[in-house]
Amino acid sequence: MLDYELRAHRGGPIAIGPTDQFAGPRANPIPSITRLDRSIKERYETDVKLVNWWLYALLLAWVTLGTYALYVLVKRITRIDSFSARKRDYYGALLEWTRRRSKSQGQIHLVHSELLELETKLERAYTETLAPIRAGRSLLLSLATLGLYGLFVIHRMNRYWSDAELLEQEFDDRLSRIWLKLGIVRVPIHYSRSPGKQRSFGKYLGLSFLTLGVWAAVWDYKLHTDPDSLYADLHRVEDSVLATVRIS
Repeated sequence: MLDYELRAHRGGPIAIGPTDQFAGPRANPIPSITRLDRSIKERYETDVKLVNWWLYALLLAWVTLGTYALYVLVKRITRIDSFSARKRDYYGALLEWTRRRSKSQGQIHLVHSELLELETKLERAYTETLAPIRAGRSLLLSLATLGLYGLFVIHRMNRYWSDAELLEQEFDDRLSRIWLKLGIVRVPIHYSRSPGKQRSFGKYLGLSFLTLGVWAAVWDYKLHTDPDSLYADLHRVEDSVLATVRIS
């Protein structure tokens, strides 16, 4: 699933200053390397596996008369939103560091437009496809709409990890091109998306009805465990990127 190699090529001074344009109103005065390191350390709290699905589905949900199922739903949504917040800060810190590095080398003119395009793409992603789902609001709107909004929430959850992987892949590819121009790396970063995360919402919903709920259980299992197979590869990329930033 993951095939990459990342090496430092040149050293040089690292300019520390205000945050990048991507941060916008969320601007953070903390130096970019510190922000990057912090966002990676936060994964120990955000990138976590939930309770074993079999234990939850076959025992806990029944024993608690469905109450635990609601708790798990909240945890799934919270996990998604926390992951998004962490990755958004991670990407922003990397772009900030890259901009400061290019300025210190006198090469900002080579990558300025590419950095702006990447910042714009990130901003659009985190306000559209990867926008926060918000557990509390989702539950209230689902009750108010007699479950209709709940279908929308499931639709968002169904495609979230696929969209997050796609963004990671595109970000790594574009950042690699920028870093190659600046001489920061010799070999590009490469992240390959995992199979099985791209699912048709309509197809899975239809199969759930046709199988009288049997496929719904399969679907629920996938929603519950989707990120479990992604974390290790994502973390390897982050660790390698951080190591390169530190020695550059």
